[in-house]
Amino acid sequence: AAKENISLSQVIAVGDGANDLPMLDVAGLGIAFHAKPLVRQGAGQAISNVGLDGVLYFLGLRDRETMDQLAGREG
Repeated sequence: AAKENISLSQVIAVGDGANDLPMLDVAGLGIAFHAKPLVRQGAGQAISNVGLDGVLYFLGLRDRETMDQLAGREG
């Protein structure tokens, strides 16, 4: 966050293991992804029944739209 000059409240962290709990805790939005109960409990949100693209959906983004944005093209 500091390197990109953004506040931690604007950071989204995705993790699945107990080692990710500190990261999930300091991020503005912590998402447990296919994680064990302890990690899901420690995160702000959890996604367990879809692929990683479910995180994009959770954030309100569609795959194609996101890929186009990352590639610098308009969707």
